[in-house]
Amino acid sequence: MLTVQNVTKRFGSFTALEDINLEFGKGVYGLLAPNGAGKTTLMKMIVTLLFPTKGRILCDGKEILSMGESYREKIGYLPQEFGYYRNDSPRQYLRYLGALKGLERRAAEVRIDGLLEKVGLADVKDKKMKKFSGGMVQRVGIAQALLGNPEILVLDEPTAGLDPKERARFRNLISEFSKDRTVILSTHIVSDIESVANRIVMLKDHSVYCDTDCSSLCGMMGGKVFECSVPQKDADSFEMSHLVISRREETGQTHFRFAQDGEKGLPPQAKPVQPDLEDVFLYIYRED
Repeated sequence: MLTVQNVTKRFGSFTALEDINLEFGKGVYGLLAPNGAGKTTLMKMIVTLLFPTKGRILCDGKEILSMGESYREKIGYLPQEFGYYRNDSPRQYLRYLGALKGLERRAAEVRIDGLLEKVGLADVKDKKMKKFSGGMVQRVGIAQALLGNPEILVLDEPTAGLDPKERARFRNLISEFSKDRTVILSTHIVSDIESVANRIVMLKDHSVYCDTDCSSLCGMMGGKVFECSVPQKDADSFEMSHLVISRREETGQTHFRFAQDGEKGLPPQAKPVQPDLEDVFLYIYRED
């Protein structure tokens, strides 16, 4: 169990996070918030790259800063941008990291080959990474985060640069890995969190806005999301007067998905629809 207790983080006079209280058990936790809300700051404190200004973080009841190496051995971490040697192959790079982690060589070789297979890089495991696309490099990053078979996996924007097929592979991998471990991930691709996370943690105004499951979160928007079509000549004025989630042009018509509280002023042709996580995100952060 990873526990964040009354954590505040300040950078000079700027408060990045204030009085954060969270508990992370087994499963996948999705951190969801706009840029600048403090997701990366929270993750860096969890992996001991930053330290709380106030409060503490506990792992199984012990303060992580006092655990030192014994805590960091439990952690797998993928930052938004990770360093690697461009002239190395994925296998060379992972061997190097395995040595730094103190992994036994034969066990590391088996682990490396298995991970490169799972992230779809087995056929290029001996190619230099300087020739890789951004998505391929990101898959190497996911493999290195999993290398030490960590108990706690922290992933900051892990699906950046991945195409839909790669994201699907990643979601399956994380679902498999999280059966008896803690996974904390942030991403701007809301559908990735919606399909894989057991709980959603949303940050707003430097604090925890909610910590709940996806179904309950979407239920908060019940009766607030609608769809309708309006003549194209009226589309701009409709968009100015409603909280539009999506807009699609059709022949002579513009189809809108929008959110509003209650039915006062609701267009007569509007129909309620089932909210999804993207609806919730755009509604909660509509002023950000």
